[in-house]
Amino acid sequence: MAPPHASSQEGSWSAQRQAALDLYGRAIEAFKTAFRLYDQPTLAAYSPLFKIASEMAEMLRTDAQALLVQTARSTGNYLYAHSVNVAILSLRVGLGLGWEQDQLTALAMIGFLHDVWLADLLRLNESKTAAEDRQEARLHPLDKGSVFGPAELEEVVKRFLAELQAGQYHEAFKRQDDARCIAKIVGLCNTYESMSHYRAWRKPILPYEAVKILMRSDRKEEETLVLKAFLNQLSIYPPGSFVRLSNGEIGRTVHVLPRLPTRPAVEILISADGQRQNPPRVVQLMENPLIHITSAVDPLTLQMSDKRLALFLQGEQWWI
Repeated sequence: MAPPHASSQEGSWSAQRQAALDLYGRAIEAFKTAFRLYDQPTLAAYSPLFKIASEMAEMLRTDAQALLVQTARSTGNYLYAHSVNVAILSLRVGLGLGWEQDQLTALAMIGFLHDVWLADLLRLNESKTAAEDRQEARLHPLDKGSVFGPAELEEVVKRFLAELQAGQYHEAFKRQDDARCIAKIVGLCNTYESMSHYRAWRKPILPYEAVKILMRSDRKEEETLVLKAFLNQLSIYPPGSFVRLSNGEIGRTVHVLPRLPTRPAVEILISADGQRQNPPRVVQLMENPLIHITSAVDPLTLQMSDKRLALFLQGEQWWI
């Protein structure tokens, strides 16, 4: 599907966004259910997530990127949005690699549940103290004392595939050789999501900067192929990231193109004079050669006199 443009762009984007918001909200609730039922028979907890994973793959397959835009969001309990975001991002990479539906289902489920198992490793739960928050940081690759590594994640993947295969729950889980590639995809998306989202122990970095860090890291050949697919699907200005344009307007990317990574479609939210653009409009940079991105921006640090606009921008970064 082509990015929304021409006279129908606002209506097209609005419909895509509403559908994505609905699916994202149901994904959050399905994950919460799975998290609550984690200590009960496992397959019962997984059931809602399988349906959500299938719906997310189908939405992403159409190239409607409104669901990717929602991955900029966080939740009060970081685990909820983080797990859903990693599942969505991983699915997008898997689609870019040409994976089939059964592989995508496995990939999404690992994206959903990898941190639950890693958290279980450290005996973490919803009622965290400040000390436990610091311990929670060990799950993520930005911390030098992290327990999160390729070997640990691959073991999580193998555990999940073996459990589902033993239960004869889904034909997707017959191929153990998918485990290593799934681990690399989910690990990369976990790293990006962790860097670009708020945590109790640190502030996020801009998605653009997170992508640059990933690009600079040393990787083996197989990991490089996964990173290339990640960059092709998400670009250097991933959907949902905020940018400033050369005409002074500020907006967020809503559709990226692999062949034109610096020319995404941008939903303008702030006019050149600092006022809220209402209703927002979508600008196709590939069709406007005189306008270009000058910088990535953090919408929560912008200086503005309109308090309602500030609250709106803050609300777009969180899922309440």
